[in-house]
Amino acid sequence: MTPPKRKPKAKKNVLELINIPKVDAHWYVKLDDGTVVPYNKAPHDVRDDLPLYKSVTTCTGLIPKGYAYDKWLGDFASYALAMEYTGRAATRGSAVHDAMEHMVLHPGTKLERNQYTDEQWDHLWGMFRGLQSVKPKNIWVENVLHDDDDMTAGMADYFGKVGKENWMIDYKTSKGIQLSHLVQVQKYGRMAQKMGMTVDKLCIIRSTAKGGAGFEIKIFDFDEKYDDAYAACVLFHKLMYPKAKPKMKEVPTFLSGDLL
Repeated sequence: MTPPKRKPKAKKNVLELINIPKVDAHWYVKLDDGTVVPYNKAPHDVRDDLPLYKSVTTCTGLIPKGYAYDKWLGDFASYALAMEYTGRAATRGSAVHDAMEHMVLHPGTKLERNQYTDEQWDHLWGMFRGLQSVKPKNIWVENVLHDDDDMTAGMADYFGKVGKENWMIDYKTSKGIQLSHLVQVQKYGRMAQKMGMTVDKLCIIRSTAKGGAGFEIKIFDFDEKYDDAYAACVLFHKLMYPKAKPKMKEVPTFLSGDLL
C-alpha cells in the first residue's frame, strides 16, 4: 500500500516587521528622561506611549505665503511639477543646513566644491558669508526646543553670542523671508526662554543663488503679534486636523537571501 503523500510545510515568514514614520520632520516625542526627540528617533516599541508634539513648521505652514507665492505656483504647468520643484528646494535646503552645522561644529572642516550642485554651492557660500558677517560665538547648534503648554517642538539651527547678546539664528534658502519664518524663529526664541535660556535677539540669514552667492540678514526683536500668530496656527491645526498623527509604514528589520 502506497503511503499518503505529505503536504510540504509552508515556509514561515520569519521577517520581523516594525512600523516606522513615513515622514520624520512633523512630530516629536518626549522620552522617559524628559528629553524631546524627533519621532523617528524614539524606540519603536515604546513610541506610541510617549507624549506627542507637533512640529513648529507644521503649524506655521498654515500661514498663507501671499500673492507672490500663489502667482509663482500658478506659473507651473501642473501642481505636480510645482511640488517636484518644492521637493528639490527642500533637498537643497537640507544640504545647506547639514553643511553649515558640520562647519560650525568642526571648524577644521573643508568642504569641496565638487560635492555639491552649482545651486547648492552658491547657497552654501551665501550662507557662509552671512554667518561670517554676524560673527556669533557658538553656544549650541541644531537643538530640539519644545513647549509643554501647546505641545509643539522644533529643531532650531543656531544659538550663539553676538557681542554681549544671545541670538537665536535660523537659516533659510527660500526666495524671500516670509511671515511664517518670523513667527517660527520667534517661537524658537520663546521655547528657549521657557527652557531657561536668555534670548536677546532673533535673526534669519537667507542665502540667495540668483546672480551668484548672496545673502540677506533680518535681525528683529520679540513682538507679541508673532506670539498671537503662532497661537492662531496651533488652534487652526487642531480645528483642521483633529485626528492628526504620524503616518507610518511597515518595514522589515532585516532582509536575508535565505528567505528568497
